[in-house]
Amino acid sequence: MPCYQMNVMAVEFLARNVDMLLRALDALKLKYVHDGMYITVGRQVQIDLERQTAEYERYQAPIVNAIKRQYAREVINEVAKRKRWVVKQQSKRKLQLKKY
Repeated sequence: MPCYQMNVMAVEFLARNVDMLLRALDALKLKYVHDGMYITVGRQVQIDLERQTAEYERYQAPIVNAIKRQYAREVINEVAKRKRWVVKQQSKRKLQLKKY
């Protein structure tokens, strides 16, 4: 019988643009290793770019959620930049895009 048990979770992680994902990790100041089709964040979170999944231990869920939120922000900022829109943060979870 093992002395301890590890609960590993796997969730869908749709990050098709690797450059934006790496920018999101840099913005969060997380240490990572990009090795081909895998990105390992710290020691516990592994993102499989080919299968579009993230595997992590249960207590790492807040970090994975923060990465997802920051990735979404990076995508929104990139689209706004291309379309020449202005991004304004209305609240912690709400952004407004305006075209001038």
